[in-house]
Amino acid sequence: MHFFYILISMRNFARSNYLALLKEIFLNPGIMRYEMSERLDMSSATVTKYVEMMIRDGIIREADNHKGRKVALTLTKDWYAALGVDIGGYQTRIGMFYADGSFTKLDEVRTPGDPRELMPLIQKYERNADTVGIAVTAVVDAAEQRIFIFANQRTWDGFSFRTAGISKPVFLTTSGNAAAGYEKRFGTLKPYENCMHVMIGTGIQAGLFINNTLVEGANHAAGEFGHVFSTAEAGPCTCGKVGCLENIATISMVQRRLEKQMRDGNLRGTLAMLCGNDPSKMTIDILKRSIAENDPQVMADFKRVTEAIAAALSGIVNVLNPEAVSFGGRMIDVYPGLVNDLQQAVRLTVLESNSKHLTIAAGKEPLLAACIGAALIPMEHRINTFGGTT
Repeated sequence: MHFFYILISMRNFARSNYLALLKEIFLNPGIMRYEMSERLDMSSATVTKYVEMMIRDGIIREADNHKGRKVALTLTKDWYAALGVDIGGYQTRIGMFYADGSFTKLDEVRTPGDPRELMPLIQKYERNADTVGIAVTAVVDAAEQRIFIFANQRTWDGFSFRTAGISKPVFLTTSGNAAAGYEKRFGTLKPYENCMHVMIGTGIQAGLFINNTLVEGANHAAGEFGHVFSTAEAGPCTCGKVGCLENIATISMVQRRLEKQMRDGNLRGTLAMLCGNDPSKMTIDILKRSIAENDPQVMADFKRVTEAIAAALSGIVNVLNPEAVSFGGRMIDVYPGLVNDLQQAVRLTVLESNSKHLTIAAGKEPLLAACIGAALIPMEHRINTFGGTT
């Protein structure tokens, strides 16, 4: 009996080493054997043993480096493929994430009011995937695969992906957590243990890491940064509360305010000229051009956005003292200068001790982080639970 327990212990230890190496290769495509030995404090012989097993089983491959030696390790692209779906209040993006870390964007459509209208598109693309990761800019019940509250698409409230006709296993999360997960694993936040990623589009969500662990909250509803109280001036929010940051600092709210000014005849700059003073002709591209040409009235509205975000963010920075905060979403695509503006504004509202070493930066993938991050969740689950050959 004693020998039996020793054998089980040895097998568990071997599997632990195997999975540690597999995860290291996934998170660091192109890593060398000696680097894994150093990072994991594992002998070169042990590393070689498991690497050879993985190569034999077609899980990883070795690519040539600049000297023509096969030393750079990556997972085999087709070993596992996860479909990523990011359902936002305005746009839905779909793409395929592969085991070697590559990503292919497949589609982008307007998010329909009826969730059932989107399911055939997901079913179409899931045929080539092993699993499906779905991120929604909403409060979700991941365990039940159900949307609880979707503030910008209330017709989705209560929708369950278990009845959606998706044949592959589904992993559900929020867009904020998905985007933060991508930025933490492969993007701007990779060097930091305590950090936060904020997505701003038609809604606002965030993902927060403390000591390298994602904070999900008691009901898995953490990260609703858009529903932090900003000012009573913000008025009633679609969530049913009053004064939410989302009612001031999203692209849709910026457009709404500028459209009203145009209708009232109070816009005189580049934006009004490009739209021919017709609010219905305002597009994201026209808005971006007016920013590039420094339209003073447009820039004044974005200053209002900066101040609102800085005020809401300062409380979080003072309480949690993160090392870095990154930003993504349509807002950063439209107005990249927001990051620099926030660097200055936050330092005026945050304790010096908490802002002294704070990094504020743009995310690596402002528009695709949540889509890739949605697929990353089932991909990591596959790697962490893989049986392998030990």
